[in-house]
Amino acid sequence: QGVRLYVHPVPTCAGEELLQNFVTDRLRRETPTAWDNVLTQTARHIQAMHTALLLAVERVSRPEDATMFYIPAFFKFLLEEYAVGYVPKHLECVVSVWNSLDQHILTRNAGYDHILVGTYGTMCDTFECDLSNYHPSYEHMLHIVAGDPGYGHPDDLYRSRSILTWMQRIFVPYGMTHLSCPDLEDALAGDRDVAVTLVCSDNSRVRRFLKEAVEKMFGSE
Repeated sequence: QGVRLYVHPVPTCAGEELLQNFVTDRLRRETPTAWDNVLTQTARHIQAMHTALLLAVERVSRPEDATMFYIPAFFKFLLEEYAVGYVPKHLECVVSVWNSLDQHILTRNAGYDHILVGTYGTMCDTFECDLSNYHPSYEHMLHIVAGDPGYGHPDDLYRSRSILTWMQRIFVPYGMTHLSCPDLEDALAGDRDVAVTLVCSDNSRVRRFLKEAVEKMFGSE
């Protein structure tokens, strides 16, 4: 039958209006900062994932007809706003989102059938910015993200099998092409060291090919 998606209504303070503010309005400032550019790029990426999700599956108007549920609340930007001046209204909006959701739907499968987009990685690292503190179902939800600061070194994840705890993440990386940052351009202009990281098994052919190429260029040392 395929995936049938129900989209939860959320307060306007956390929805598409907030996302659009970061997509366009921040760049209309007289002198947008490099951080404004970073957040704008992040917002564009989240907007693309949000739009793709809504277009990719059948949407239903009744929760009882759904197989998956989407919460279109962009918590990352509420926390970024809070991190600037620690204004309580942004956290109040986070709380209002969780309070507005149908708790029966949210908890019937412990959140495993719910989706969030772009919720990881903010400048705020205090207790109140940890979204897992707001609802017990949060950690069980499926998170579509560009990355995660807690992901750690791939070797550690695979050796300890802790990668299994990250199965709730769908990583959709994005490039740096939209950043307009003179400092970044200057840094890329000259010669620089390049680090290459692969996640693969010890007997991987790709790993062997890369090792042979590096040794051929620089020697075995």
